[in-house]
Amino acid sequence: MQRYLAAWSAVLCLVALFHSVVGAPTHEKGNSTTPSYKEFQVIISDKEAGNALKRAIDAYKTFAGGRIFEHLVEVTTDKRETIAHMRKAAQNSEAKFVEKLATLKKESSEFAEFKRGMISNKVLKLTGMVLLIESDIAKTGKSDASADSLEKVQQLLQNNIKLDHDAAGLPQRGVA
Repeated sequence: MQRYLAAWSAVLCLVALFHSVVGAPTHEKGNSTTPSYKEFQVIISDKEAGNALKRAIDAYKTFAGGRIFEHLVEVTTDKRETIAHMRKAAQNSEAKFVEKLATLKKESSEFAEFKRGMISNKVLKLTGMVLLIESDIAKTGKSDASADSLEKVQQLLQNNIKLDHDAAGLPQRGVA
């Protein structure tokens, strides 16, 4: 339990840091319609690398509501469905990234741009997984959102955040 709390505490510290430094939006209501992947792709992968976590947080706040990170117990069924839809859309887009990367030369700048976009997309997906698991745990003490452990998902998220941070300032592209 202490490892769980320590790991989540680290993620929350990163979230708090991004909020204080960048001033993420704080919409109270999420969008009432479920967004298409194209609607939030521009937020995620069609930018420079380096702040994928902030962009993922902004995307979830824009479409699911501004307080979802601070009040996990209050994630409604509608917000949960929006988060799950966004996570699933990001997961499905990984196949498109893999297909696109397979058509490019690994040494090309275009390959590198799509690879960085895929990393940002993974940050979106994994942030959604953490949100789903955490909101379930906050409400019921357990999670049915994923067979993956929270610790495993958080480690994958941290690895992708590091890759994104290491590529800060470099161009990236999405596949939507």
